[in-house]
Amino acid sequence: MAGNIILMEDMIIYARNVIVSSLATATGLPIALSDEQNPEAKSPYGYYSIITPYVPTGEIGSHIQQTLTNPDTGEKRIKDIRYEHPEMLLSFNFCSNNHMLDNGTWVNGETEAMHFAMKAVAWLKHTGATELSGKGLVVLRVSNCSSRSGLVADEYVRRWGFDVAIRYKAMTVRNDEIIENVLTIRK
Repeated sequence: MAGNIILMEDMIIYARNVIVSSLATATGLPIALSDEQNPEAKSPYGYYSIITPYVPTGEIGSHIQQTLTNPDTGEKRIKDIRYEHPEMLLSFNFCSNNHMLDNGTWVNGETEAMHFAMKAVAWLKHTGATELSGKGLVVLRVSNCSSRSGLVADEYVRRWGFDVAIRYKAMTVRNDEIIENVLTIRK
């Protein structure tokens, strides 16, 4: 990513996709967008939601300016690139219910959901922090992992989840005209 200009709106999508796919790989579970389990996925599974894609840190931002010349017209413009490092907050939940495996083993849904949530937390705090930093993302904090279970129809879906704050580099670009000659009149 170094040297490339990735605009803020594209960086938000990039960050979301990298984090979700990385956690799916780390846990070995499918992780879908919240409210998109229709019908409900087979246990165990995970889902996510973006709490907010942009939390400003209060920084003014840094500007890099480049003078560009159109080779055909000779017209000069200033390309102003502004960047800052906001936070993105995502919520992850891992779900299961009591069920029997094909081999006859009984699985406690509460234990299984908590297991996968803690596996995701551990990955984000250790291996994932390193892997994500190599992709331009910084894990700032992971909230406490807690029960988020709820009644669905006539049975409980056991959910355990947490929130994670990620920092990314947000860039915006503006092209400005250059005024090279000014005609002044004295009176």
